[in-house]
Amino acid sequence: VRVDSKILGVEWVPDHYVLSTASMSLYFYGDRQPVRRFQMPTDCSQLCMLYTPHHPQTLFTGGQDGTMTSIALSSSGARGAPKVAHQEQLHTNAIKNCLYFQANNGLITSGLDARVAVYDPVRGSVFHSFSVGDNLGVHSMDYSDDYKLLVTSGYMPEAMLWIVNGTTRCKPFALHDPDRPHMRGLVGVKVVENTPQVLSLDTGGLLKVWDIRRFGCVQSIKCERDVTKHEIERNPWQLLAYVPRTKQVVTGTRLRLYALKYNPESNGVPSVADDAPIMCVVYNPHFHTFLTVSGRNVRIWDVMTGQLSVCYDSIMTSDIKSVCFDAKGRRFFLGSFEGYVSVYNYSNGMRIDSWKVKNSEVTGLLYFERRKLDPMLGARPFKGASLELVEISTQTKGS
Repeated sequence: VRVDSKILGVEWVPDHYVLSTASMSLYFYGDRQPVRRFQMPTDCSQLCMLYTPHHPQTLFTGGQDGTMTSIALSSSGARGAPKVAHQEQLHTNAIKNCLYFQANNGLITSGLDARVAVYDPVRGSVFHSFSVGDNLGVHSMDYSDDYKLLVTSGYMPEAMLWIVNGTTRCKPFALHDPDRPHMRGLVGVKVVENTPQVLSLDTGGLLKVWDIRRFGCVQSIKCERDVTKHEIERNPWQLLAYVPRTKQVVTGTRLRLYALKYNPESNGVPSVADDAPIMCVVYNPHFHTFLTVSGRNVRIWDVMTGQLSVCYDSIMTSDIKSVCFDAKGRRFFLGSFEGYVSVYNYSNGMRIDSWKVKNSEVTGLLYFERRKLDPMLGARPFKGASLELVEISTQTKGS
């Protein structure tokens, strides 16, 4: 299907796909054959459209001038030409979003005038409207039927939760993560159906999972790690969608789409981090990562996102019993069940050196420096109370 101007939105109605374009027209195409059936001129560009089975004979469109338009569809699957049934001025600026509101069998709209309106399409009247306090407007919103909360977001780095099913206005709840907050404007918000979880994505590609029962962040996910700041400025993230059937979160920039497998039942917390029991966990403050040891495997985890960054499988010939870092966190030392101590490069996992300490397992390692040019490693055998000091060779020290 080719149109003469920019496509602003797509919606499905019985037997048809409807395209809204910048040429101030709605185009109706057959959903089985891509043949244009109708072209309907509009007073202004329609930025959002909504069809719901609760109002089966009506297509709702939100205009650039803040007008909500009800378009009547024929009862025979829109075979007759659609026509405007009613128009209502809901906002003073463009309407960006429109949702079905089951509590009132109505609609919730939001616009660039920074207001949210609850609209009754049957009576053609507004239940109530309120300002969200964001001068840049509301660019995305979603509603949780289970918890009766409306989630809104604009260009500010915080999403807001509102109670809209009552006549009394309450102050909103801000979704803010003090440890790793959104530093850029939000692209969108999505409610995960049948869960207390909300997704938010900013233009820098940071995806956050929230629990609206406690207004706290469950998990932070960087959609792509290997993206420079310059690339983010040129191609910021601008798409967020959740697919319930496949349990996928889809994010996208102007050039790429990213599909993330997401299990809402897990609350973002994996049940296990490895197949074997974890023997050691060490934090590296220089790289903001955790190093975990289980069996003969080493895994490195990103503290900010919770993602597994690097996995070194079978890095030693026997089970690892102890671990430590050097002073700068650039090397890590492993003590094994067979009494070996090996040193590895933290960035690529390459072994730099290895030596035998005792005939029994090494249960503890301690790195320290008597002088800056004389680093030492303390290794504690399993049997006996002695601590063996090993001077690290010049080859190891300079790597």
